[in-house]
Formats: sequence, structure tokens, C-alpha cells
Amino acid sequence: MVILIAQKTVTIMTQNKITLLDGKQYDRAELLKKMDDDSFYYGELNKLALSSSSLKQILASPKTYKYSLEYGSEESQALRDGWLFHTAILEPEVFAAQTFIDVQARIQKNSKKQSWSLEEYSLQKREAMQSV
Repeated sequence: MVILIAQKTVTIMTQNKITLLDGKQYDRAELLKKMDDDSFYYGELNKLALSSSSLKQILASPKTYKYSLEYGSEESQALRDGWLFHTAILEPEVFAAQTFIDVQARIQKNSKKQSWSLEEYSLQKREAMQSV
């Protein structure tokens, strides 16, 4: 497969070797293993490989795509929800380690404790539902 980007031809994959947009080559198995590290996947690989989302953004606005590479992009509620769902299903140990903040209690300031572990938060909500 060959992709033309900014007048440079980049070979993406040949015989179990993957070449990123900066020219660095990885063995396919090595790259797949490195992709488990979120900092590599969302950092270096995000800028040096094209995903379907990247291609959609390039097609819609190359200027916006370039801006997002340089400065990042705003996180939407849909992205946060998607991350939580993905993590809950595929990485339950990461999900369980999250701290949940009850925004309503924080706004009302009538709750001394405003952040909980998943277990504490779930228990509190269950108790609140049972008392209704």
C-alpha cells in the first residue's frame, strides 16, 4: 500500500515491516506490542500514522488536521464517554482505578466528600435510589 501525503510517497506496510510517516521502520509484531502503551499510541503513533479518523479529518479540512497535530484538539463529551465505555469493557483495572466526582454535590457544596472510588460511588448511588 502506498499513500501520497504532502508530495511524499510513504510505504505503510511491506513484508511485516511497517514504515511510519517519519520513515522509521518497525517489525509488525514489535509495533503491535508498543501500541499497548497509551503514551506511545496516543503520542508518537498518533502523529506518525494515519487512522481512519485522521483521514476523515484531512478530507474535511487539512488545515484543521494540521492544527490538531500541533496544538491538540478539544475533548468532547462523546470522546470522554467513549473512553469510559472502552475502558470499562476492555481495561476494567484502569476503569476501577478512576476517581469519580459527583458534580452535583460539588456544585451544591452540601456534601463533605465530593470524590469517590468506583465502588464507593456505586454504593452511594444504589443507596440513594433505594431511599426514593
